[in-house]
Amino acid sequence: METGKQVLSAMMEQDRTALCGSADRHDAERRAVRAGGTPSAVVLGGRRIGMGRPRVRSVADGDFQLPSFEAAARQDPLDRHTLEAIASGVTMRRYARSLEPLPASEADRSTSRSSVSRRFVALTQRRLAETCSRPLGDLDLRVVMVDGIAFSDHCVLLPLGVATDGSRHVLGLWEGSTEHSSVAKAPLRDLIERGLPTDRALLFVIDGSKALRQAWAASQAELARRQLERLAASLEGAHPGAAASLREGPEETLTLLALGIDGALYRTLRSTNPIENRNGSVADYTKNVKRWRGGGMILRWVGAAVVEASKRFHKVRGHRDLRQLVLALQKHEQKLGVRTEKEAA
Repeated sequence: METGKQVLSAMMEQDRTALCGSADRHDAERRAVRAGGTPSAVVLGGRRIGMGRPRVRSVADGDFQLPSFEAAARQDPLDRHTLEAIASGVTMRRYARSLEPLPASEADRSTSRSSVSRRFVALTQRRLAETCSRPLGDLDLRVVMVDGIAFSDHCVLLPLGVATDGSRHVLGLWEGSTEHSSVAKAPLRDLIERGLPTDRALLFVIDGSKALRQAWAASQAELARRQLERLAASLEGAHPGAAASLREGPEETLTLLALGIDGALYRTLRSTNPIENRNGSVADYTKNVKRWRGGGMILRWVGAAVVEASKRFHKVRGHRDLRQLVLALQKHEQKLGVRTEKEAA
C-alpha cells in the first residue's frame, strides 16, 4: 500500500512538472502554476484510501486535472475488484476481510457491507441492461436454445444463441412465474426487435423429458417415431397426460433426425444441456444469497452470473458440422417456398 502511494505520488508530481515546468526555475511561457494540494482519495488494493492530490491551476482559468490522479481515482478498478470478489464466493459482509490488511495509518473506505451492496446493485443493473439490449443482427445465429432456472416462485428464462462459427452467445434473460409459453412470447418478441432473423429458418431447442433418449438415439426419423408411439402407449393407462404430450409434437421432437443431423453436433443440439451447464455456473455464483427480494434482485444476480460464465464459453461440440445444419435449414426453406435456391446460395 505504501509503495503504491509513493509510486502514484511520483507520477502525479511528474504530471505537474509537465504542466508547470520545474519548481526551481521560472518559466514565463508556462501554462499553469502549482497551487498546493488538497485531500482526496484513490482506488488501491480493492478499496478507496485517502491521499493528498497536488493542485495545478491554469494561468488562464480553472484547474488542470492530473492524468495519473484521474486514473487512480476512477471507479473502474474498484468495480472490477468487487465483481471478481463476489464471483469468487466472497460475501458482501466479508468483503473487507478478503483484502490485504491496511497499514495502521490508513482508514478503510468503501468496504462496508452497505457500500459493497450499493456498488454491486449499480454494477449488476448496468450489466443486466447491456445484456438485454445487445443488438443481435450481426451474430449470424442459426440455433436458439431456451431453458429456465427456478428461484422460489420465479422462473428466469435464459435464451442461448449459437452462431454459424459455433460460438455461444447469451441473448438476454427474463423473469416470470413459470416456463409456460405465454411467458416465453415476450422474450421472443424482444429478440426479434433486437435483430433475431425472421427471414430464414432457425433451429429452436427447448427443454424436454430425458425419457426420450431411446428415441433420440435412433438413426432414422421413422424408427424414432415408432419408438415414441410405443412409449406413449405404455404410458396411456397410468399417465395419460404424459402420453398426450408425447403425441402432441412428434415431428418437432425429431427435427434433427429429419434434417439429417448426426454425430457430435446431433448430441449437442438434441437437448438444452449447453444451457444447463451454464445454469450450474449461475447456481454456484448465487449460492451465498440467503433470501431473494423479488424478481429484480433475481435478474441482477443471474445477469451478473451469466456474463461471468460467458467469459469461459467455448464453441459448441460438433461446431465443424454446423455447415451441414445450415444447408439442411436452407433446404427446408426451399421446401416451404420461403427462399429460392439462388437466394440461399
